Amino acid sequence: MKHFILITIILFSSLECLGQDFDINGKWIGNDRDQNIGYFQFNTDGFAVLGIQGKKMGGENFLYNGIEASLKYKIDFEKEPVKLVLFLTRNDNKEVIKKLHFIVKIINHNEIKIAINNEDLTQEPSEFTPKNTLHFKRNK
Repeated sequence: MKHFILITIILFSSLECLGQDFDINGKWIGNDRDQNIGYFQFNTDGFAVLGIQGKKMGGENFLYNGIEASLKYKIDFEKEPVKLVLFLTRNDNKEVIKKLHFIVKIINHNEIKIAINNEDLTQEPSEFTPKNTLHFKRNK
C-alpha cells in the first residue's frame, strides 16, 4: 500500500511539473475525428495562426471579413484543464471582435488535445469528448 501511495504522489507531481515546464510555442498539426487536418501555430510574441482545410487565419496582420485584424492567444497552465483563449482583434482600434475559448489536455511535451464548444466557439467547452476534441502533435 505504501508503494501505491508513493507512486501516486510521484505521478501527480510529474504531471504538475509538465504543465509548468510545458512550452506551447511552435506549430501543432492535428486532425479531427473525420481526419480533417489543421494546425495551430503559437508564436513567442503571443500571436497565433490557425490553419483549417488549407485556409490560414491569424498572426499579426490578416484580413478578417475585410477588416485588418490580428490573432493573439493567452494560455493559463494554472487551471485544470488548461485554458486557451484566442483573441481576434481589430488592428485599427484594438477592439476585440471575438474571443474563442478552448480547453487543453497536455499528453506529453509533443502531444496535446484541444477541445472546442461545437455549438459556440465563444463559450468554453465543459469537457473532452470524442466529438469536440482534436489531437495535435508538435511539428518538429
